[in-house]
Parts: sequence; structure tokens; C-alpha cells
Amino acid sequence: MSEEIKNEVVVSETGFSNLVVVSEDKDFIVYQKPDGTFERKMKYHEFSSIVTETRSEKIALLQLRDKAEEMKGFIGKELVLEGVIITPYTSLDEETGEISHGATTTIITDNFTKAVVTSSKTVYFKIKELIDLFGHDLFNEGDQLTIRPITEKGQKHMLTTIELVG
Repeated sequence: MSEEIKNEVVVSETGFSNLVVVSEDKDFIVYQKPDGTFERKMKYHEFSSIVTETRSEKIALLQLRDKAEEMKGFIGKELVLEGVIITPYTSLDEETGEISHGATTTIITDNFTKAVVTSSKTVYFKIKELIDLFGHDLFNEGDQLTIRPITEKGQKHMLTTIELVG
């Protein structure tokens, strides 16, 4: 890594103090905070398995995403993974100045009539893992996987994730 990148000063995700970028790869940035401790932040990557070509296809996809239901309402239920859209976002807490990064993961199912959305980092990781393992073919008819949203105990709180169904 070049010295230019190591000495880059960035806006902290925990306020407006300066952080120094220590290392960076395609998925993470490691910062050194002013107190000498280190913090690793994930980079989220945009992805869509769905390609829209016509105006009517784009409108239909937008309308489907607009009526997406939260994943927490599908805990324990099976979903056929027909498509996925990952959209990174940045949000700012106007009271504390804290900036957070994340991604919404939208799962398309039920013959492209239902969208299920979550901002769970664990679901993001699992979907990326499935794409890395199976490639984009997993969205082809006949090659689709069935998943089940579940909750499991994390270090600090309950996490929403997905599991493959036998």
C-alpha cells in the first residue's frame, strides 16, 4: 500500500474526528483512531441479479421494491431465491454526527411477485457467499436455492440471517 493511502485522513464513522487509514482491501478499511486503537469498517458493494431492459420492466421492478416486506415477518418461512438486489447506503445521526454504512438486501421471490428486504449485515454476507459459491447461475430457473430467514444469538443481540433449506 502506498504512503499516500496510509496517511489519508477521513471522516470518522463515530463522529467528526480524524482517522488514519492503515490498510484497505476490496471489502474492508482499517482505521487508526486518535487514541491509538484500531477500527475495521466494511465496504458494501452494489449488486443486482435482475436486468431490466424496457421501461415497463423498470417500472414493475420499482413497484415491486416499493412494496417490499421486512424480512423479520418471514422468519422460519421458506423463500425461493429468484433474484437479489443489494443497495449500499450511508446514514447520518444528526444529533451525534455518527455516520454509518450498510446495505439493504432485497430478495425477489414468488415468481417475481414478492420482495423481502433487510438491512442485516449477516444476510448481506450470506447472500454474497452464495453468489461467490454458486455464481450468477443460482438465479436461473431450475438452479434457484431455497432459503429460510432465521434469528440467532450474536455477541450483543439477536441477528437475522438465512440458512439453506435441504
